[in-house]
Amino acid sequence: MTPQNEGSYVIVKIPALTQDRRLEITKQVKIMGEEAKGRIRMARQEAMKDNKAVFDAKGIGEDESKRNEKEIDALVKSMNEKVDELIKNKSDEIMTI
Repeated sequence: MTPQNEGSYVIVKIPALTQDRRLEITKQVKIMGEEAKGRIRMARQEAMKDNKAVFDAKGIGEDESKRNEKEIDALVKSMNEKVDELIKNKSDEIMTI
């Protein structure tokens, strides 16, 4: 890559991605997706711990606690599906020539 000075701007010609480089970037996208899922799991654990603490302190009843757990699980499942979809879409986009 050799930059070219065109007065008020600089032109840098970037070569097209090779198949190998596309595969490397796709792997990085998958790794980033798994890291996001790990952060979602950690947030779920914290929310469940907070829910249990409130329940143990008699701040909410058992029914409310179970309802909260179901809502947390549904939200986590929804977010994980969204992350999977984003990973798939981005990988497909990268692999498109």
